[in-house]
Amino acid sequence: MNNFWKALIAMLLAWVMWMSISTAANYCWDWDYRPELWEECDDGNYTNWDGCDSNCQSETADTSNTNTTTTTTTTTSVTPSPTTFLGGITTTTNTANTVISWNSNSNWVSNSNVPAHLAEACDAGNENGIVCEPGYGGQCYYCSNACEVVAVAWPECGDGTVQSSFGESCDEGSNNGSVCTPGYGGTCTYCSTSCEVMTVNGATCGDGLVNGGEACDEGGNNGSVCTPGYGGTCSYCSTSCQVMNVNGATCGDGLVNGGEACDEGGNNGSTCTPGYGGTCSYCSTSCQVMNVNGAVCGDGLVNGGEACDEGGNNGSVCTPGYGGTCSYCTSSCQLANVNGATCGDGLVNGGEACDEGGNNGSTCTPGYGGTCSFCTTSCTLQNVNGATCGDGLINGTEQCDSGAMNGSVCTAPYDGQCNYCNSDCRTVTVKGAFCGDWLNQ
Repeated sequence: MNNFWKALIAMLLAWVMWMSISTAANYCWDWDYRPELWEECDDGNYTNWDGCDSNCQSETADTSNTNTTTTTTTTTSVTPSPTTFLGGITTTTNTANTVISWNSNSNWVSNSNVPAHLAEACDAGNENGIVCEPGYGGQCYYCSNACEVVAVAWPECGDGTVQSSFGESCDEGSNNGSVCTPGYGGTCTYCSTSCEVMTVNGATCGDGLVNGGEACDEGGNNGSVCTPGYGGTCSYCSTSCQVMNVNGATCGDGLVNGGEACDEGGNNGSTCTPGYGGTCSYCSTSCQVMNVNGAVCGDGLVNGGEACDEGGNNGSVCTPGYGGTCSYCTSSCQLANVNGATCGDGLVNGGEACDEGGNNGSTCTPGYGGTCSFCTTSCTLQNVNGATCGDGLINGTEQCDSGAMNGSVCTAPYDGQCNYCNSDCRTVTVKGAFCGDWLNQ
C-alpha cells in the first residue's frame, strides 16, 4: 500500500472519530437542548442532582447530597401569556432566563437558576423556529429562532371568532347554544355549541298544531278534500289551515250527478229554439232533457218559408170559373193559383168554336186556288182563301198577276216591244211596227 492510500485512510479514521465525539457532544452537556435526541434537559454539565442529570434527563434537585451544586434548582411549569396572533395561531413568548424542556406528556417545564451567562429560555438546535401545530382547539410550544419559548394556541369553538378554515360556520362565544325563537311561518338561526349554524323553523300550517291565524291543522291530512253526498255538505282543513266547506252535487252546479240527465248550471231552464222543421233539446230546472219541435208545414201556423198553412186543408184544390182564377194552400205550404178554362188552354170550353192551345192564331196556308181554316186566339174558326190569278200576287204557276189589269194589252213603240199579263196570268209580249213588216207605219 503506497503512502497516498495510507494518508487517505488515516484522514478517514480521524474524521470518523471527530464525528463520533461531535455527535456525542450533541447528546448532552452542550447547552443545546435536543428533544429529538431524547434529551429532557441540557444544563451544560454532567453534574447529577442539580435538576438535569448527566444523561440530560430531568430530576429533582437534592440539596442534602454532598455531590450537588450549592445552587438550588427547582422545576416549575411555564404558563406563557398570549402576545401575538399570526395567521390563525395564537403565540406566547417566554422571556425568562430559564431552560425549557418537554416531559413525557409533551408539557413545557422550566429549570430555574440558570448560570448568568445563559440567556436562552430554550434551544432546539436546527429545529429552532419550526412552529408546532397543536390542531383545532389545542395548544403546543416551540423554541423560536431567538431561543425563546413560544406557546401556540389554535382557535376553538367559543372564542367568538369564526374560523371558517377549521369548519366553523359561526361563533358567538358564550352565546353559543342559545336557541332562538322564530315567529309563525318564519325561521331563525343560532350558533350551536359546535359552532354550526342551526336553523329553527317556526310554527307553520301543516305541523299538526293550531297556531297563529290557523282555523285548523291536521298535519299531513291538510288539503284532503272530503266528499259530501248529493245535495249535502262537508268540511275539511285546507293546505292554508282554513276550514273549507264543500257542497255536494246539486242540480244547477254545472256537473251531471245523481239522477240528473243534464246540468248546464245557470243555463238550466233556458228554452232552445229549433229551426224550421227541426228539433232541439235543453236542460230543465230539474236537470232533465226537454225536446222542442220546430215549426212544420201543416201545424196551421205560417212559419219559416211558408206562404200559407191551413193545417189539414193543405192540398185541397179550388175550382175557378171560365176565364177566372182561384188559389189554395198546397201540402208544402205554398200558394198555388188555379186558372179557369180559357181560350188557349187546348180545351174547348164555354162559347169556344175551337181551342188549339199554343197553336191558336197559327194561320193555315191553303193551296193555289183552294181554301183552309185555323183557330184564332179568340178560339173562333178563320177561313183562308188560297192564291188565284187576278189577286195581284204571283203564286203557283203564274208568270204574272196584275190583278184587275190582267188582259189589258200594252202598246209597243215603233221598232220596240212591251209585255202585259193576260187573264190567265201569263206574260204576253207585243212587238211594235218596224221597217220591213210590210206595213206602212
